Amino acid sequence: VVLKTAQFTTLTEAGMLAKIGVNTHGLAVGLNILRSTDDGAAGRTGMPVHATLRLLLEKCDSVPSAQMLLNTFSFVSSSNIIVADAQGHVASFELSPRGCALVPPQAGIVVHTNHFLHYSGQPFEGNLGASISSEPRWQCMRRFIEKWQNEKLAPGLLALKTALSYQADNPRSLARKPDLSIAEELRVETVASIAIDCKHRTLHIAPKVPTVDGYVQIVH
Repeated sequence: VVLKTAQFTTLTEAGMLAKIGVNTHGLAVGLNILRSTDDGAAGRTGMPVHATLRLLLEKCDSVPSAQMLLNTFSFVSSSNIIVADAQGHVASFELSPRGCALVPPQAGIVVHTNHFLHYSGQPFEGNLGASISSEPRWQCMRRFIEKWQNEKLAPGLLALKTALSYQADNPRSLARKPDLSIAEELRVETVASIAIDCKHRTLHIAPKVPTVDGYVQIVH
């Protein structure tokens, strides 16, 4: 764990300490919200996920150091944090009142949406609602990965942006347009798309539903 506080760049929301970002060491974090039947139990205390993300960006320089930090906390609600570093390591951590569960990479790649993988099929998982379309989006990204592997491609930023811009299966696609036929407050849509280059400490951000060339590069 890095003792000296690192600088970082993050895309977040009003009132939140941090969310998705990269620091000066090339450590990047991402977030997926999860829900379990244990969330919010009376009497439980734990580290808020956005405070956790900020500490990871401030204090860690690698996936192993991030895992060490995560294992020191307890959590009162569930979420998934994906961590990658400039050395090419990546890991996915499912945080819940049960602790920190590691979902290791497969062939150097992790994919996660809004359902549990470590606790897959167990009644522990809570319901986020049908509008989230978590499993179809996970399967969609897996198809992109299988295509890259079959073609023996090492996916870079362009391949990732192409996948994140995919809209053909809307509303189950990776880039989701709002359904204008339902009330505005009930709509679920892509509000931003982000690709991170850990080696060069850059964020590539597209607002709302992206196109492949619609990303703006932000250098930390």
